[in-house]
Amino acid sequence: MTRILLFLLFTGLLVGSAVWLANHPGAIAIEWVGWHLETSASLALVALLVLIAVILILNRVYGGVRHMPRFLGRTLHERRLKRGGLLLGEGLAAVKGGDTALAGKMLREVERLLPGAVGVQVLAAETAAATGDLERAEEMFSAIKDNPKFRACGRRGLLELAQARNDEDKVLAIARDAVTSGISAPWATGPLFQILVRRRQWEDAMNVLGRAHGRGGRSARADDPQRVVKASLLCAQARDVLALGAPAQAQRLAQQALLLEPGLIEATLISARILITENKHRKAAQMLAAQWKRVPHPEVASLYLSLGDDGDPLKRLKRVEGLIESNPEAPQSRVALAQAALAAKLWGQARKALDPLVRTRPSPVVCRLVALLEEGENRDLALANQWLMHALTAEPAEAWTCERCGATHTRWDPVCSACGALGTIDWRRARKLEGSPEPTTPAAE
Repeated sequence: MTRILLFLLFTGLLVGSAVWLANHPGAIAIEWVGWHLETSASLALVALLVLIAVILILNRVYGGVRHMPRFLGRTLHERRLKRGGLLLGEGLAAVKGGDTALAGKMLREVERLLPGAVGVQVLAAETAAATGDLERAEEMFSAIKDNPKFRACGRRGLLELAQARNDEDKVLAIARDAVTSGISAPWATGPLFQILVRRRQWEDAMNVLGRAHGRGGRSARADDPQRVVKASLLCAQARDVLALGAPAQAQRLAQQALLLEPGLIEATLISARILITENKHRKAAQMLAAQWKRVPHPEVASLYLSLGDDGDPLKRLKRVEGLIESNPEAPQSRVALAQAALAAKLWGQARKALDPLVRTRPSPVVCRLVALLEEGENRDLALANQWLMHALTAEPAEAWTCERCGATHTRWDPVCSACGALGTIDWRRARKLEGSPEPTTPAAE
């Protein structure tokens, strides 16, 4: 639409000019060096316009001829860049696909088309690594790392080479350098965190975790997906610090762990033991009772009972009843009550506590308690022995069990020694081994 309007405007001006010249005729005469030239004003104007047009055309032709070498050079350069970029991409794809022969062919072409380009250095390093020439690959990645713009690329390549060589010390040094350099390096935080955890450097691992997720390592937000992992790291750090004789720092770390994961048994036990050494028995008892309400554990009961243990079985039974009143139906509550009742020789109360557990696939602990009950109350050694034999094939009891692989552990640890998972060990019923016989209780035989 705009072009049509401009064309109409130009046509109107041209027609108007022609009409004006027709209505105002005139003549032009030129005397020069014996020459006499005479013409009409309109024809002279047309000749002038033609002359201007010819000059403009000749100027454009001259400019085109003068800039032709530069234009051709730029065109060839652009074609070379485009072809080099395509071959570079194909070469990198060939390396990732394991086709080292094709990658080498692409590399030779790219080196000719794009000499000195960083992408060519990357392809050369990747090709060398894929063909097993790790020393040359390391030289190439080191050269890339020396370029300030592509330092991260060089570090990542060197990290992958160190991983291929299983050089954990070098992986640690490169990853730590990348993470602390201030650049975004998610490819380095994972290996660095794993090595620090394997080496049980909990505080450094916590700092790396906080940096990786962009929030404080000790954040207590309920929606933090790393909450359990952070709590496990803090708890492990508290345990190590306490062993080194720094109870105040250990208490602070244990409390931070409990803020993140209130049901963490090990953190509760650490904190309660420190309170007991400080003669803060009431506060320790409250903490242990709160933990029992969340997740009952034998060590929690043992520590709780030690606060007022004077050797009297009846008083001990009363303390057990006070502890389990917040969670009386939990299997561990019934076990603790049965143990205290057996110690006090209150056979009926012990049997009442154990009966529901006997009816629902008793654990080895329950079987042994029933054996003690049968021997103590009825003097039935034969039945007691049957229960002891049944304990050997009974369903596994609660234990420190890895949620991921099912491996059991004698004590809590932040890392599963079987699968290496972090923050997955919890107090739960252990998995039954595949192929084990289905147990039958003596009462059912």
